[in-house]
Amino acid sequence: MDDIYSEMMGFLKANSISESQHPQSTPESGLHPFITISREYGAGGTSLAKALLKHFDRQDSSVFKGWQIIDNNLCEKLESDNRLNHAVRDLLSEEYYSEVQAFVYSLLGDPSQKTLVYKELFDSIRTLATFGKVIIIGRAGCCITESLPMGVHLRLAASLQSRVARVRKRHRDPLKAIQQKDRDRARLIKVHFQRDINDPLLYDMVCNTDRLGFEEMARMSAELVRARTEESAAYREQAV
Repeated sequence: MDDIYSEMMGFLKANSISESQHPQSTPESGLHPFITISREYGAGGTSLAKALLKHFDRQDSSVFKGWQIIDNNLCEKLESDNRLNHAVRDLLSEEYYSEVQAFVYSLLGDPSQKTLVYKELFDSIRTLATFGKVIIIGRAGCCITESLPMGVHLRLAASLQSRVARVRKRHRDPLKAIQQKDRDRARLIKVHFQRDINDPLLYDMVCNTDRLGFEEMARMSAELVRARTEESAAYREQAV
């Protein structure tokens, strides 16, 4: 856990928001680009995230340096480790973070006790996205960050046959596991955001991983990241 804590703190400090350097940065604009990956279970979300990091490492632009994957394991640590969870917030000013909280509450409406459990995680994901240079796998990332203009939102789909083949080693009954995971993910989006996880309008790009390789998807995603960065730079120049 200490290694995870140190790694995450180093990442956040490297990408922390400086008001003097980025006076137009707000919870609604963010500092750096980021990516969210929504996926059918077994469609290859983690494989794409790893391919993205490899592709980014080969790029010369500073936009592609120092990215971090926010996957299930790290999200679970954020949920369970108060030290890590609060450290994410402490790098933002109290005023700035209160705006993030207000935004998340506006998404959730009047939160029930059960919703408050998710709110802690949604707060952290939204905060990480405002820092940017993160690849957020699952956890309703596309909905939590929908209003941040520098986000690139991806959805992965694949045939049931190929998904069963990918997860077979992890489950005694891979088909049952796929059906349960897909239901759980759809329910999370529906209950907390009143959205359909299969709605293509939630995403910038929907990819069939039976037909597209992860390297090709990483290349196309990088072009979207580059475009988001250029659009944001042009907007900030006009706002000065």
